[in-house]
Amino acid sequence: KDRKLTAEEREFVGAMLKGEKFAKEERDFLAEIARGKRILPHDRVKFAEMAKSGKLTKDEQKLILALSKEPTFSKDEREFIKRKMDAGRKLITAIEQRRGTIYRITNEILKHQLDFFEQGIEHLRPLKMQEVADALGIHLSTVSRAISEKWVETPRGIFPLKFFFASAAPKSDHPPAPYGLPPLPSPDGSTNGSPAPDEQTRLALMEKIREILDGEDRKNPLSDLEIVRILKDKFRINAARRTIAKYREEMGVPSSRLRKQY
Repeated sequence: KDRKLTAEEREFVGAMLKGEKFAKEERDFLAEIARGKRILPHDRVKFAEMAKSGKLTKDEQKLILALSKEPTFSKDEREFIKRKMDAGRKLITAIEQRRGTIYRITNEILKHQLDFFEQGIEHLRPLKMQEVADALGIHLSTVSRAISEKWVETPRGIFPLKFFFASAAPKSDHPPAPYGLPPLPSPDGSTNGSPAPDEQTRLALMEKIREILDGEDRKNPLSDLEIVRILKDKFRINAARRTIAKYREEMGVPSSRLRKQY
């Protein structure tokens, strides 16, 4: 707690400066106090040293000793300080808890997306926030709040934490049955004739589409159906033609007819 001198105390200190018993540094210090400077904790140390000098009168000694001591607080002031200190401790605790939560979430992301960090974006795996929440024993909303507006620096660049929560890419349609008949059931009883979903994600699929388009013949651009075949033959990725069209449009790439250069 700091305080200023009263008008009477300033006048008294001003009178003290008329003598020659104080060194220049002490005189400058007392002059500042007399002009109304607030007395701070380090100033009290100076007052305590002056009180021990043995060159003060009785009245001067009394005032300087009083100024060297910590002022007492009223009940309201103590309660105010206590509330602020409690609020500060709670804030520090909340920050530490959030830091720990972010660390645990990031560690869980690293476990799931290790292939991405070691081999590249085409190895980014589907990951839901709920999976991380379940693994850490926390609520889904806690994960969502913790990663909001948070970024991480990696050897492959700087990414928002939300980047690593990618959804799986849609798969190809069921292959048509001969003569328009319904698809035959598989041994497990389902009618899904497509292979089990692979681990390619939406971002990884878009990256492969971009790679294919970068290498196409501009005079004979690839159709969406041809891209589907290349993905399946070269990369063993099953994707529907409409999925390719959707992602191509999201990437700002026009259809093959509009891409053709004459």
